[in-house]
Amino acid sequence: MGSSARDLVLVDDVLLRILSLSDIPSVVLVGQTSRHFHNLAFSKQVWLALLSDLHARNFVDLIPGQRLHDLSTNELVDLAKRIVLGPRSWSSSHPSGSTLAQQIAVKANVYGGPGSLYWENCAHLLSGGQFCLFLKSKSLECWDLAQSKVVWIYQGNWPESWVTRFAIEVVEGGQKVIILVAVRVLAQPERENFVEVLNLDLSTGTSKTILSWRGPDSENDNSFSYCKICGDFGLLGFIDLDLPSQVILLQISTESCVILDMPKKYSIDLLPAHLILMRPSLLSDSLEIVIWMMQALVNSNSQGEIFTRIEDVAPAAVLTLPDPQSNAFYLSSHLSPLCEDSSILWILTSSLQPSSRGEGLAIHKWHISHPKSKPLTLHPISSKSFPDIVYPMPTGLRNVSFAGYMKYHDFIFSLAACHRDGFRVDLPHHGDNIQISPYSGTLVYSTREKIVVNYYE
Repeated sequence: MGSSARDLVLVDDVLLRILSLSDIPSVVLVGQTSRHFHNLAFSKQVWLALLSDLHARNFVDLIPGQRLHDLSTNELVDLAKRIVLGPRSWSSSHPSGSTLAQQIAVKANVYGGPGSLYWENCAHLLSGGQFCLFLKSKSLECWDLAQSKVVWIYQGNWPESWVTRFAIEVVEGGQKVIILVAVRVLAQPERENFVEVLNLDLSTGTSKTILSWRGPDSENDNSFSYCKICGDFGLLGFIDLDLPSQVILLQISTESCVILDMPKKYSIDLLPAHLILMRPSLLSDSLEIVIWMMQALVNSNSQGEIFTRIEDVAPAAVLTLPDPQSNAFYLSSHLSPLCEDSSILWILTSSLQPSSRGEGLAIHKWHISHPKSKPLTLHPISSKSFPDIVYPMPTGLRNVSFAGYMKYHDFIFSLAACHRDGFRVDLPHHGDNIQISPYSGTLVYSTREKIVVNYYE
């Protein structure tokens, strides 16, 4: 081999190493420059490295038993496309429509009390695709889907209690999961509410409590309306009869807590180190997106007052939407697998009736950049209005995927495609709680006998 040939091999080795450490958009752009660079950019070495990194950062769901090393280059590229675009068969251009690739059904002791299938039983796939958390009969279990067995059961510190809500975040490359649990204690006379944060080791099935906090007492047995965790912070919605809506904000590392009094109508989510809120504008007949630094909200109780009006804390950013105030509105955010320190924000607003004033339906997609050392910025990606369409609004848009898919009854709707009609998915005997995995489009639900996980082509 001549020196020029050896130099070319050496250069290619260096380029492969550089591409393996790049992000997907950069690799795709390099692959468009020449045939030689295309061959390098779309080699298995590069895409195995890219997908391994995404898998370690909880963006890839694999079918139990599946390994990235066993996939071809095209299969690895298709896996990346699924993260960004959703299942291929969910596209309107797919000739066969929604197509089931594989189904896993594990037999579980599903609680079958009156009406329980429709609201109590809730299955949630952990990122990575190997484990599932299942809330049933007022208890919480972790299932190993490959082995079809329970590897962990939540054990509370109260003899008469039940789990009402939970949220999860997989950490340490899929080895552990942080679980935020909302607990209702039924013992008379106080009927207390508690919040716990647990660290579950998936390899051993053991957990340790890292935070336990007594929440406000309530007459309502289902006072926690939603639950989310993101990094060092947890968020729980709290409602009790005629009292104003409140949000419980926890900082796990410091065991700090603040209860925020909320506006009458709002939609809320978490970004890394930020809280994002959608509400009717206080100054005009429009909607606005308001973002706060989480630390500023936690520090708002520095005077010892646990209750804080969220309007009294200075926000980090405020964005006014062009839409007039709507009857219903939701927002949902997901970390972006394509850009570091950034998220995608989906916004859906809808009126109850079509209107010539342009109120109907509006769908917005935004990119949010939230680097640790720089100010947060927002940039619009797409926006579309349908004044003559009344869009079916779900009970919440927190179960929307990164690609913009959401479920309503037996239909899947695409916010990205802005289609008027969705497509039906066949989920026999399912209850109300159906999870769309945020980066794979996997559907997870329970029947009267099983936990079912559907993977689509």
